[in-house]
Amino acid sequence: MRLPIPIRTPQWISRFYPSYLWGVSNSKAIYLTFDDGPTPKTTPEILALLKAYNAKATFFCVGNNIEKHPEVFKEIVNQGHSWGNHTYYHNDIRETTPDEFRRSTEKCATIMNKYAKRETFLFRPPQGRFRHNFKKTLGPKYKLVFWSLLSMDHASNTNIEACTRNLLKAKPGDIIVLHDNLRTKEVTLNSLEAFLKWAVKSNIDLLGLPMA
Repeated sequence: MRLPIPIRTPQWISRFYPSYLWGVSNSKAIYLTFDDGPTPKTTPEILALLKAYNAKATFFCVGNNIEKHPEVFKEIVNQGHSWGNHTYYHNDIRETTPDEFRRSTEKCATIMNKYAKRETFLFRPPQGRFRHNFKKTLGPKYKLVFWSLLSMDHASNTNIEACTRNLLKAKPGDIIVLHDNLRTKEVTLNSLEAFLKWAVKSNIDLLGLPMA
C-alpha cells in the first residue's frame, strides 16, 4: 500500500537534513515558490496575480523552458521576484548519474545568468528527490531549498477546493510549493487567488527567498 504524501513536511526530516532550507525561521512572512516554468500560458497569469496583490515569490525554473521562453523568464526578473535552479532537463536524480545531474544544473545556471544578468544560488531538485551526497554532487555554492507545506496542485486527484484548503494551512515562515506549468494551471491559479486574498486580509507579507 502506498502511503499518502504529507501536506506538511514532518519535523524529523528537517532535523535530519538541517543544511537544507525547509522554512524560514523567525520570519513573519510566507514564501511562495513555483516549480517547472517558465511557461507562456501559465507563468504570465501567475505574475499578474502576484502583482495585483503586491506579492513576491520564487520561481524554480527549468533551463530548457527558459531557453524556449526567455521573455517570460525576464518578466519574472523584471517584476522583482527571485528565481532558482531546477536543472536544465528537469532531471530525476534516480535516473541520472551525479555527473549528468551536475552538468544539467550548471547548464541551467548558464542560461539563467545569460538572461537575468545576476547569479542565483537557490536550487531545488526536480520532484524534491535528493541523495545524501547532493552537496558533493553540486558543490558548496548552492543553497538547497525544499518546503514546509505542499499545495498539492500537481496531484492527479486534486481540485481547486482541496488545494485552497492546503494553502490556507500556511503559517509564518512556511515555504510553499506550487507549479507554473500548463497541467496544473486551473487549480493553481484559482487556489492561488483565494490564498492571496486571505493573505491580504490577514496582513501577511508574501516574499521571495534571498538568492545569495
